[in-house]
Amino acid sequence: MIRINAQELREAYKNHKQQKAQKGEPKYYDPVPLAKWNTDAGRVYTLTIAGDKVIAGGKGTLTLMDVRSGEKLWQKPVEGSVRGLSVSEGRFIATTTTGHIYCFGEGASDSAKVVSHRPSVPACTAESTAQAIDELGVTEGYCLMLGAGDGSLLVDLLKRTGLTVYCLEPDAEKRARIRGLLDEAEMLGTRAQVHGGSFDALPYAPYCGNCILWGGRLGSEAAGVDVKGLYRSLRPWGGVAYEYGNKSSALASRSALIGGGVPENEVADGSFGTVVKRGPLPGAGEWTRAHANPGNTSSSGDDVVKPPLGILWWGGVGPERIVSRHWRAPVPLFSKGHMFIQGQHDIIGVDAYTGREMWDRHIEDIGRFPPTFRGGNIITDGDRVYCVKGLTCYALDAKTGKTVREYAHTLTPEQQEEARRLIPLHGVLTQKAESGKYELRNPSVVWEFLGMAGNRMIGTLGYDAANLKHCGMAIPNQSRFIFAYDKTTGEKAWEVRLERTVMPTAIVSDDQNLYFIDRTDEWTYQAMRRRKDYKNFFSKLKAVRLSDGKMVWTNDNLNPKRKALLLSRGVIVATENFSDDQADMNAGLSAFSAADGKLLWERGPGRYTTSRRGGPVRKVFIVGDTLYTPEAVDLRTGEDCLVCEDPLTGEPSPFQLSGQNFCGTVSAGNHILAYRSTGLGFKSLDEDSPWYWLSEKRTSCWISMLPAGGMLLAPEGSSTCVCSFNYKTSLALIPVDRQESWGLYLRGSELGQGVGSWWKGGEKIVGRPANFSQLRLNLNAPGDHYDTTDGGKSLAWPQVTASGKNFIVVPVQGTDAAAGFRFNSDFTPIPGTARPWIYSSGLTGEIKLEILGTEEKDYRVILHFMEPEQVGKGGRVFDVLINSKTVLSRLDIVGETGASNRALVKEVTGVGPCKTVELSLRRVSGKPPLLCGVEVIAE
Repeated sequence: MIRINAQELREAYKNHKQQKAQKGEPKYYDPVPLAKWNTDAGRVYTLTIAGDKVIAGGKGTLTLMDVRSGEKLWQKPVEGSVRGLSVSEGRFIATTTTGHIYCFGEGASDSAKVVSHRPSVPACTAESTAQAIDELGVTEGYCLMLGAGDGSLLVDLLKRTGLTVYCLEPDAEKRARIRGLLDEAEMLGTRAQVHGGSFDALPYAPYCGNCILWGGRLGSEAAGVDVKGLYRSLRPWGGVAYEYGNKSSALASRSALIGGGVPENEVADGSFGTVVKRGPLPGAGEWTRAHANPGNTSSSGDDVVKPPLGILWWGGVGPERIVSRHWRAPVPLFSKGHMFIQGQHDIIGVDAYTGREMWDRHIEDIGRFPPTFRGGNIITDGDRVYCVKGLTCYALDAKTGKTVREYAHTLTPEQQEEARRLIPLHGVLTQKAESGKYELRNPSVVWEFLGMAGNRMIGTLGYDAANLKHCGMAIPNQSRFIFAYDKTTGEKAWEVRLERTVMPTAIVSDDQNLYFIDRTDEWTYQAMRRRKDYKNFFSKLKAVRLSDGKMVWTNDNLNPKRKALLLSRGVIVATENFSDDQADMNAGLSAFSAADGKLLWERGPGRYTTSRRGGPVRKVFIVGDTLYTPEAVDLRTGEDCLVCEDPLTGEPSPFQLSGQNFCGTVSAGNHILAYRSTGLGFKSLDEDSPWYWLSEKRTSCWISMLPAGGMLLAPEGSSTCVCSFNYKTSLALIPVDRQESWGLYLRGSELGQGVGSWWKGGEKIVGRPANFSQLRLNLNAPGDHYDTTDGGKSLAWPQVTASGKNFIVVPVQGTDAAAGFRFNSDFTPIPGTARPWIYSSGLTGEIKLEILGTEEKDYRVILHFMEPEQVGKGGRVFDVLINSKTVLSRLDIVGETGASNRALVKEVTGVGPCKTVELSLRRVSGKPPLLCGVEVIAE
């Protein structure tokens, strides 16, 4: 692993740590002493590794270093700051902020070839290629072509479509010819690429192809094609794999496709062979409203996405069109393979599986925020995107962004007057740009709540809010009217005048009914609350039929502090509003039957929290039969239903969401929770896993991560954020198959425990005792790890948190010869173990660990070793001591395993009774002692 040292930032943070230490906060261990080398390359902006070389792009310089020693091989001056590096075929290209492009490589310098005109691609008039392209039916996006054939189909694709084509061609001569043709036409690297490789092991990422062309005429017959790889790379929701071969081969191709896992109902016949049109990803969920669905559950029901996760795509929509995160930007949506991002003046359609921006519809001031109070003014059914501006709802085509229908609400004088009564000031003070004078402007009435259930478009009326400087200045936009339009005809279906008012966050629906809270308006209620006089307060939970707006039932006994609704599986949950920025925080919640409105259960204040910045959740959410508050409770009974196991004591404790800088809220799938905790945070719901972070990217201050479509989508949400995060862009993550999945277990700040050591003469940090029954330490690991073999939890040493809280202190002493090692066991297999991640890191040298308990106990100690270097028998011999007693004498790892890179486990029983377990390594001969991991378990 190579990283930028950022010495100036490190010095600043050192001062910050000293200030924290003066306040009595625990210190933490700095992992930098474990670095193999440290080379001064000046200010560095970007890094890449090419073979055994490290390339560093900096401010006015390019530096080449040896990857093993850090030796500076050369440093060249460039104009501007290097921000882009790319390596290919023994050369690398650097781009700078001044627009210069540099190419470096071995041999004599070449002059860059400048093409002053754009040659045209030779026209292809082959009837077969035209017919194939017409049948393909895909004209935009990314195309994978397995084989170039005679080049005619590739040429015609580029002439007749807007596709970007990636052609895989095993034949070197063909590759050179096609590349030359494309290069002359200035399409190589922009519209098309020609790769070398084999058809039997396709190298492409999942879901990357909007279409895939293959077949005998291209040189890729079914018998030689990696069918599983072909289907894996085909985009769900409409990706087309088109065989360009001969009808006579269609039967064999169909058999190969189905045998390779392609669903039979997705395989059809075409003019030149088979055609596969991929359907939805089985089990994938959708996110069609601000809080996922008409029930406001903030859970997509996605059955696919779960940790561990890896990058699917990166880049695309950036911050320039996005609403400021401080205003709590609108929530993105996903349906039928498309993601829709609402900016301040734009709605952007994105191919969610490839990251490609499909369209941008500019609508001035379309952005509505914050969703915590106003719900949202954009929804989707997958085929269309519905957005509201003023009193009109626009239906946009999901693939093009073009308007296909408008639903215009005509305002009556009664509605105008009733809306005016619900705003505390009857106007907004504005300043004229031309004169600088102020005038009182009456805010306009707008279509406020936007919902859709069955064939009904649902709306309420409210005032257009003034521009906000912060989400905390938002006001609940209430309405006295709920109305519905027929989605098909555009005609108004019904309208209901309420007894009092309804907030946008207090409306939910299922297939038959619309449910809402009809209550005293918020301004009157707050005055009552301050006077502690509720005698005239009004609040009812109601249900009306979606078909005609007729009343189904009413519950007249609703707690005054219940302002928002969630609905799932026939249970309505009433809670405080979806935010911390209001008076009735931590107000409890109630659950009702959707069938008749009867109370099912109630939990009072103090049983859960929606605390302010730094707290664990701002909106309750529902996954399956579980309601998270953030404690996990049964949706139907309100009883606690999930527990976690403490990594030190093994004792059960209530489920809690943990994190820091938590000013967003949670989005969920069936197997994952995602939330903003400084960066991207997520956790598995299937197991008691650690929390995982992708800390390089900031998310929004509400929801900008969607577990949907089998992915964790994270479009840009950090616009105007000034914090030190590297990337302001969009990305998608998908489940990956790997052993190494590192996270962080958080035990609760009340423990106030840090982690530290005395390492290479550094400052000694005194250990603190902790009551533990089990402790698993993974030395020099990049994070904590969940053990899928037995459910155990391994803690990293040193701890990866910079806060110094929540962890047992394990001091480690090491001499100047001590060092650490680490590699990735997913790429370097370790035979002889089902837990290779334990052995992919460790410490070497004569070291001593102190594990301090609070009670006298008998322990058994399990030690993990692995020889990472190519040494023979007797090349590393050492003793292991526990509490000054030799328990393993003249241990020779290779002597016992027979080779390097093999796991070795030793167990020592009968340690104690004692409070402290002191573990020491003492060199006997050869290389210094070595240890990968240690488990201390009370007997």
